[in-house]
Amino acid sequence: MDITHSIRLSDLFGLSYSQIILMVADDMACNPRNPRPATVFNNANQHINVYGDDVEVDYRGYEVSAHALATTV
Repeated sequence: MDITHSIRLSDLFGLSYSQIILMVADDMACNPRNPRPATVFNNANQHINVYGDDVEVDYRGYEVSAHALATTV
């Protein structure tokens, strides 16, 4: 299961975005080989873009590092 899909499911478990620190490398959504840039789907039917605009990413791309994780936690 993809982390962005898990974030979408967090509502079911009573978690809010303020309780989650999301670090995404953007290696799938921003990969030049991705036929649909800036999108990630959790199944072959491609019904739900789990990387949509409503996912709040705290750290992305080059901001994701061991140092960023250590200082955040």
